[in-house]
Amino acid sequence: NFNRHFKHLTAALVPIVEPQLGDDAEANARVIRTACAGLLDAWQPASETEALKRLLQRLAMDAELVLDLHCDNQAVLHLYTGTPQVAAFAPLAGYLGAQALLFADVSGDEPFDESVSRIWWELAAHFQGRFPIDPLGCLAATVELRGETEVSHDLAEHDADALVAFLQHAGHVAGTPPALPRPCAATPL
Repeated sequence: NFNRHFKHLTAALVPIVEPQLGDDAEANARVIRTACAGLLDAWQPASETEALKRLLQRLAMDAELVLDLHCDNQAVLHLYTGTPQVAAFAPLAGYLGAQALLFADVSGDEPFDESVSRIWWELAAHFQGRFPIDPLGCLAATVELRGETEVSHDLAEHDADALVAFLQHAGHVAGTPPALPRPCAATPL
């Protein structure tokens, strides 16, 4: 499963960023992103798979939004995200018509989406009251686009339209999003 066993960076980040943090949240975000890049650049992969994971994590580390799109063997459309990000991804669940929005602080096995998002809420909690860090510095979710046999032009068009609507709703893409459908209830993983 390529979606597992990415580098969790929080423990290594704390001593690197602490002396560089200050009262400016945007400057702190730049410090954190630079430190993440440095840690990932220093990682010496032991296999081609690790090298690809390092590349993917390194490319995504600067992002404010990461959507990891998947297709399960057999599944209904559902999303996984971190607990602090549930409200941010409820609109995506609604637009997609997801049947589940699953959340956890730590889901286990270091999945890709958590590798780029979890550090933000962990660093915000660690430095709470000392330095301003946005716990949503990178919103990330895994979207399971149904099962392998559920492939059609109609579904692809629906999913693409839903993704664009979400990006419009979140302010990442110009345009007026359609009315927000009611999302499913979020459920602990």
